[in-house]
Amino acid sequence: MHSKKNPKRDVDNYKYSKLYIYSEDFYFRKYLNYAEFLIRKFIKYLGFDIYKTVKFYILSYPRSGNHLVRFLIESLSGQPTLGAQNGKSEFATIFSIDKPIYKKINIKINTKKPIGIKRHHFDKYNETGFELDLLLILRNPIEAIFSHKINQLTEKFDIQIINDEFKKYCELLKIYHSSNKNKIIFYYSDLIENDKNTLQNLKNFLKNYSFDIKNLDTLSNDIAFNSLERESQTINVHNLLDSIDDKIYKNLENQFYQDIKKSFPLVNTDKLFSR
Repeated sequence: MHSKKNPKRDVDNYKYSKLYIYSEDFYFRKYLNYAEFLIRKFIKYLGFDIYKTVKFYILSYPRSGNHLVRFLIESLSGQPTLGAQNGKSEFATIFSIDKPIYKKINIKINTKKPIGIKRHHFDKYNETGFELDLLLILRNPIEAIFSHKINQLTEKFDIQIINDEFKKYCELLKIYHSSNKNKIIFYYSDLIENDKNTLQNLKNFLKNYSFDIKNLDTLSNDIAFNSLERESQTINVHNLLDSIDDKIYKNLENQFYQDIKKSFPLVNTDKLFSR
């Protein structure tokens, strides 16, 4: 339940953030953010706070299938999912380009009240005013990191970049591990293979929050991936992986495997690192 706050203190403590507005005018961005803050506050006073309907986070390290899972959730539930606004911890703003998937693909939506919200990291876990349930998507950390940082690693292969990103990867695991809320893990390798058990597990998870789960036997991953507003890096990642000395790769894989297995027993490390 949200606590009552002094409106003036809310305004005073409001933190301005950069938007997807291509302008170098700091004051323009600042006042645009402030205008949105007042609009959202007014909407809440009218009783139309759509964020109250959000039930769970769709959590993943970048390039791990978050877009695909959002497509599946919207297709099965008939409810939108909110984007992450470039991975920042605020709600997707009214100016954000990371829109619900149904606005990019022809998905039948029953209501515009969002059911889940995408996150790649948190500044604070209870940003909504209360903790939400968790749906965590995991991809082999080496593949995910290489895909996310492909440009930097192609220009200069640096183990430090990989280790720094692995720490961010583990931060998500810490959140999942420590949460007492309803939670579930999905593996990227199962998602791209259209694993039937994985789809059934997703449907069962969604039944906790929606009474009208569609019985869809086949959902095309290609439809979801074709709607991405970025190019696939799969070929570039494979090329980079092939160019790396086997010993370096094996050392990284063994280090990450052992760290996750030791610290996060809820993760199926054999499935995560299967190639």
